[in-house]
Amino acid sequence: MSASRASVLSRRMLSITAVQKNVLARVSQPQTQLIQSHSAESHQRRFYAQNRVKLMRLSPTHQKSDPDLLFKKEDAPDLKFWQEWAPIHGPNDLTGEELHRATTAFCSVAKRGSSTWKPRLEMDYGIDNYTLHWASIALIQGPPGKPMEVGINMLSTAASLSYQPSLLSLKRLSLKWDAQRITNPLYHKMFTSAEAQFKQLAQTVRDPDILTLQGLQAQKEGKAMAAQKLFNEAITLGQQNAGNPPHKDMDYMRDAVMKLASDDSKGGNGLLREPRWNYEADCRQQLGRILVKMGHKNEAEYQFLVNAVELDLPQAFLEIAKLNIFNDRDAKELLLLKVAQMGNREACQLLVREYLMRLEEAEATSSTEPKSKAPETRLLWWWMKLAGRYGNAKPDTELLEENLMLVNHAVEHGRASFRLQGVNKDGTSQVAAWVYDSKGEVAQKVMLNI
Repeated sequence: MSASRASVLSRRMLSITAVQKNVLARVSQPQTQLIQSHSAESHQRRFYAQNRVKLMRLSPTHQKSDPDLLFKKEDAPDLKFWQEWAPIHGPNDLTGEELHRATTAFCSVAKRGSSTWKPRLEMDYGIDNYTLHWASIALIQGPPGKPMEVGINMLSTAASLSYQPSLLSLKRLSLKWDAQRITNPLYHKMFTSAEAQFKQLAQTVRDPDILTLQGLQAQKEGKAMAAQKLFNEAITLGQQNAGNPPHKDMDYMRDAVMKLASDDSKGGNGLLREPRWNYEADCRQQLGRILVKMGHKNEAEYQFLVNAVELDLPQAFLEIAKLNIFNDRDAKELLLLKVAQMGNREACQLLVREYLMRLEEAEATSSTEPKSKAPETRLLWWWMKLAGRYGNAKPDTELLEENLMLVNHAVEHGRASFRLQGVNKDGTSQVAAWVYDSKGEVAQKVMLNI
């Protein structure tokens, strides 16, 4: 380990107790307030198009009597949803009001069995493909239901009007979804049409996003070598288009990733940048995973380092921790802690395992009997709850809930301890929870899968 990285780690470990206390101080807050949802694959912002000239024409009116309309007015979210979504996730030249108006207009004209209504969106209502695209992205990111159905139809409409960003997004969505969802009668025709468009586009346009999507397709089909080649081509072309040489000093990037994990100072390393193409993070992440399976650890590490240090992708920090490139437990825990604090379930699970192993090693060097240490036990239990997977430790759901309440009560009163019993095939940990009575005697043992 380099001297600078060791210095970073030593400084951080002096303050790790303070970080843990901050976590414990928030134990009483609702879990939903503590976790910010971060998708490993969708963390980066997608800048799909240039700003457009705003057009304002007719106000949308819903024709309730028309039986051919695909959607009702109430199928779209209300204005409040858009006002909350747009400032955080949308482009800076679209307001919540504009996105709400576009969605309402779409629901008022979209008809089944016809496409003559599509040009009306821009001709009559001034809703261009750029606005349609971003409104659809907002709806697709939500839970399944009518709003998502509206969003996919909006995305398909923009794609059918030759808007390339929407076509690529529809292709990406088809790669994320399983076959059952893609063949759903609600969406099957749209995905089939988009696939034909994409194949035609790929034959005429050489683009890093298209190459990335082709690589993801090959990976999904189990063609690792083909996927690796396509991802490498995308990276080469993306770097050529950007005109910026990649960083190759591995030690420098390793120090930078530990600085980010230790200080959580985004951009503090001077390397943070915008993606060179929309799906760059996806490309590097999946290439890295393929390289890991092929045994090319150093090459995989480089891809994850770029995603972590230059693109600030949380999942990349997790992959680096799993590679254990520093061969240092403190470094591994810091990387896991960074991602776990963002609510990543896998990071929480791995962090729990590291803490349990550390606890077991500490107790193995002590002559005293194992007993509960309230702060450490509470912290450990907190991460277990954030991991949120108790699996099938008990087939009886009511019994499981009863046991969880029992363990939680024991932890709060300093009468519980935990031991790692093993690792399941699905990657979860077998954890034994001992509950003590007021005399310090073992009252019950509860097995959990975390």
